[in-house]
Amino acid sequence: ACVEGREALGGTCLNVGCSWETFRKWIEKITGLDIHDSISISSMVDDYFRNEDVYDGVYEVSSYVREFQQRCMVGGRTMTRKNKKYHLQNVRVSDFDAVSLYPSAMARLGGYLKGKPKVITTTDYETLKTYDGYFIEIRVNQVNKKRAFPLMSYKNDEGIRNFSNDMEGKTLYVDKFMLEDIIQYHDIKFNIIRGYYYDEGRNMKLKQVIEQLFNERLKAKKDKNPIQVVYKLMMNAAYGKTLIKPFSEDVKIMNFKDAKTFITRQYNKINSIDILSTKTWDELEDFDKLKIKVEEPISEHFNNAPCGCEVLSMSKRIMNEVMNTAEDYDFKIYYQDTDSMHINEEDINKLALTYAMRYGRVLIGKGMGQFHSDFESDILKGDIYACESIFLGKKCYIDKLTDGETKDENGSLIYDYHIRMKGMNKRGIIHRADADYGGDVMEAFLGLDQAHFNRSRCHAR
Repeated sequence: ACVEGREALGGTCLNVGCSWETFRKWIEKITGLDIHDSISISSMVDDYFRNEDVYDGVYEVSSYVREFQQRCMVGGRTMTRKNKKYHLQNVRVSDFDAVSLYPSAMARLGGYLKGKPKVITTTDYETLKTYDGYFIEIRVNQVNKKRAFPLMSYKNDEGIRNFSNDMEGKTLYVDKFMLEDIIQYHDIKFNIIRGYYYDEGRNMKLKQVIEQLFNERLKAKKDKNPIQVVYKLMMNAAYGKTLIKPFSEDVKIMNFKDAKTFITRQYNKINSIDILSTKTWDELEDFDKLKIKVEEPISEHFNNAPCGCEVLSMSKRIMNEVMNTAEDYDFKIYYQDTDSMHINEEDINKLALTYAMRYGRVLIGKGMGQFHSDFESDILKGDIYACESIFLGKKCYIDKLTDGETKDENGSLIYDYHIRMKGMNKRGIIHRADADYGGDVMEAFLGLDQAHFNRSRCHAR
């Protein structure tokens, strides 16, 4: 039984039905929408943005235009420094994390491009710079500045994206923000091959709506209202629908009465029909259900690829400004995972000062576009840092955490662990450590590539 009248819909009932209804009420309170009308949170937030006029004047794209522009889409950069492996000991390392990276990118972007895409008729970059936005293919002729965390990338034969400095003679698909960053931080020479541009301005409603959600979440967090989680969920899902991939097949659930007409008209597009009961075809009545799979031509698929691509590029610009400033002043960063970086704790304040002088903005804080140290632990309560870290590759690393204060009953320091290994959960890693390494998870990670570390063990300065 549930107690009615909980303040701000902040009840803590664990009944599944109650949780769903609470979530439904929260969404309705924030957006005025019913989650029963949407198939996913991304779809619901997309509808909310449309109601808030974020897409007014913004055209969806399809067919060749969509396919070309979507090639400019590059997800978050995840890599170790220079794609090497590192074992850091006797050092204080922080996980320096961006605050709400994708909402921050949307706020900084300001608005989505308006109007229809136009085919580029010039290969002059000086002309291209005057456009509001563009999506182009370029050939890289020369890379004059190499980076520990390159901005340029390609997909290998396994479909894995690798970020590399070795891009001379290769082609890249880039939008305006990505190209500007590559020019600034890599000093490339290039030729423009083809593409599309926009010159009808931007709908700046995006910044207003995303900042409103962000500020409402801050208020809810301050009041310890659990509705803040819904604001966070909405902000992180706000651009997902813009890059939705085409589906080659659509599934329709229909009454037999309606299906008979549909089958007669669409028979040439139907891949399969399943009866959702134990009845035979001859026994079906009007309200019995059928599941019909229909072929969908991808040429008729529309999305907002220009919007999503620019949000991703702006999110990387936020990271690039911090990371390349650190590199230019020899502040070591060892690993990046999309919206965070592992950096020596002693360098953070120096980086913040250098960043402020270069860009005129405050780096450390809890506001949009800012960064803060973000190691978390249930057993450590002080200022947490990593006293030892092992980075093996993408999504494969471990940090030994301490606050230098919390001790057990014997007076020994207590340690916690921040573990990431894609495809393997924390319990599995701990089980391997218990079975083969006497419970030492650090040694378990070293055991994954012991031969490499015997040859080349990298200690922090």
